[in-house]
Amino acid sequence: MADDLEACVRYRFSIQITCKSCDRTLVIDPEPLLRLAFLRRWERFLINAGKHMRCQRCGTKWPEIKPYDGPVRDAPIGITTEQQFNELKKRLRR
Repeated sequence: MADDLEACVRYRFSIQITCKSCDRTLVIDPEPLLRLAFLRRWERFLINAGKHMRCQRCGTKWPEIKPYDGPVRDAPIGITTEQQFNELKKRLRR
């Protein structure tokens, strides 16, 4: 099973993010999240990616993140276009 963001992209898994407090669940594409992790120099393991996330509904940190073998259902989070990636890269490398 895929245990990091790179493996999820490679094996075409989606990522399921579930808030431990309010049970809100998102199923997203892992590639934008991997790009963000790369630029911010975060660890790419799914278990550690949660420490940088917060629920938009209730504000709780550390959601449960796991691979999901199904289609993407929700809008992407993070960097979604090449232009956004390049802009953030320039801003962070100053």
